[in-house]
Formats: sequence, C-alpha cells, structure tokens
Amino acid sequence: MIGEAQLAAVKPGAILINTSEAELVDPVPLRAALLNGRLAAAAMDGYYIVPAPSAQNDPFGLMALGADRFLVTPHAAGATEESFRAMLMANVESIKNVLDSGEDPRVVNPGFRDHARWSPVGRRASSP
Repeated sequence: MIGEAQLAAVKPGAILINTSEAELVDPVPLRAALLNGRLAAAAMDGYYIVPAPSAQNDPFGLMALGADRFLVTPHAAGATEESFRAMLMANVESIKNVLDSGEDPRVVNPGFRDHARWSPVGRRASSP
C-alpha cells in the first residue's frame, strides 16, 4: 500500500509510523526514503522477518540504520497494563461462560462445537 509513489509524496523530513503489518510498506523504497532524507525516521510494530534479523543479516538493510532512524517493536505496541488486564478479564469471563452454559458471545467460530470432542462441565452434568 505504501511504496515509492506514496513516500515521494510526503513532506521531506516526515516520520512514518506503521502500527499494522510490516508488508503494507515496501521495504526497498522505505530504506531509500530514510537514506535520502525524505523520511526523517520510521517506526514499525513488527518486521518483515520474524524474528527480526540482526543488522548484518537483514536483507532489506533497515536494521542497520539504527534506532534513531528505524525503530521496530515486537508487534506489541498496543500492549499496556490496561490492555492485558482487559484481555485477562475477558478470557476469564469467556471460560466461565463456556463452562457454565457452553456458550460465549465472544466465540467467533461457533461451528467448532460440531467437531469438539469435549463438552462443557454444565452440559456433562445433564448428559445421560
């Protein structure tokens, strides 16, 4: 989605922050834009290769630019104490819902039940 044409259109000295998948930004023009000053810096939540390579082994040459020009987080930019607490509470509630009734509104693929070899505790008690 972001390639040479898009990077050429930004103001010189802009900073690119990609909080989505790395592949949305073409690495070759990204490196060129960082080297020629079109971009002052770039930050990405995740890298093209997992785990991210060392500067010596990076085929795109981005890791060698240094943290002052190119910063990568381990696809965890949204990980905060509050988000972890909310996920934990949602998981506990979901487990309780499934164990109590066999249902949970957060399940995104309810068809799994047709193939599951287990049954919730609540259903086991009423099963013949």
